[in-house]
Amino acid sequence: MKEYWDTLTVLKKIKFSISIILFIFIILFVFQNWKEENVNMLFFDLNIPLSLVIACSIFIGYTISTFLKNKEIAAKDEIIKRLHIDIEALEEKE
Repeated sequence: MKEYWDTLTVLKKIKFSISIILFIFIILFVFQNWKEENVNMLFFDLNIPLSLVIACSIFIGYTISTFLKNKEIAAKDEIIKRLHIDIEALEEKE
């Protein structure tokens, strides 16, 4: 873990730390609001803590947004690689 931490930039370290703090707050929120409610799903009803539904929704939304952002970054990295190849080819022609 220390090797990974040393490779991060200051901004990434801050983002990582904030993510951990937010995760802890979500866990505290869930345990402090553990009142069960009837939640209507598409074809059935569940009697589960509403805070758990909220926490799961937040987690799923965060996961989806992170996945989409990483996919976008990977696409941009591919474009950058192709452009570097094009630049090298143009420099060789000169």
